[in-house]
Amino acid sequence: MAQDFFFYRDEGTIEEFEKSALVTWTTVMFFNIWNTRRDPFPTGGKGDGLAVGDRLFPFTVRKGKRKVIAELLVANVYAERFTTLKEAEKGLSDTFGLAVGDLTHHRNPAKEGYVLAFNLDVVQRLDLELPPEFDRLDRLNRDGYVRRSNLKNPETVKWANDNLPDTGHRVYRRAATLKYERPDLGGKKRHAIRKVVEENVLKQWIDKGRKCQNPKCEKTGPRNEFHIDHILPVSKGGSNRIENLQVLCVKCNLSKGPKMPGTF
Repeated sequence: MAQDFFFYRDEGTIEEFEKSALVTWTTVMFFNIWNTRRDPFPTGGKGDGLAVGDRLFPFTVRKGKRKVIAELLVANVYAERFTTLKEAEKGLSDTFGLAVGDLTHHRNPAKEGYVLAFNLDVVQRLDLELPPEFDRLDRLNRDGYVRRSNLKNPETVKWANDNLPDTGHRVYRRAATLKYERPDLGGKKRHAIRKVVEENVLKQWIDKGRKCQNPKCEKTGPRNEFHIDHILPVSKGGSNRIENLQVLCVKCNLSKGPKMPGTF
């Protein structure tokens, strides 16, 4: 049976999405890495963890007020116990099409533990101010997921019943397959970027404030919202040398595709 979760991330993450079209959420994977199994990681029982078809209600925090901004559906889930990051990365690659090496750049990657990752279908935008019970998220759940079924305050339960939309709304945007390397459209063989080169590109990007390197954008955010892009496309003779690589946000990279440098 599908469940409802209220969903929050580090300050600024969801607030940044609120400024953009919600369809951009379909090109992002969200994930947690834990040393121990935590809610809402599935434990094997029926309907006990985050699953495809569950609803997520992301909320922002502004001036102490918490507001639900959207109704989303979980499109794909990868939830596994792992013993090495390489093992976890393979599972993410098989499920979402992520480039190997992405977890290495997680702020605090556990060497072993549990990984929960998902991407989303978009249903609709919302504008619902949350009741006072959500003012102390840490009392509800420290990991950013709050099950609707775990709400205890009678007034909050009534608020949820009166304000959250009924299930069954039409999805207007399906989650995209995530790829950090677009296929080469020019027929030239694309070789993987060497790990040391990729790490140097990302180190420079982090040192410069994690900004999208499209001068018209300069979005900032976590690693999983950015792609490593070839400035001169491979199809037009571009190499994997560090001077031909840049870091773009998902939106800018997908809009650029195999275009020439400086065109977005």
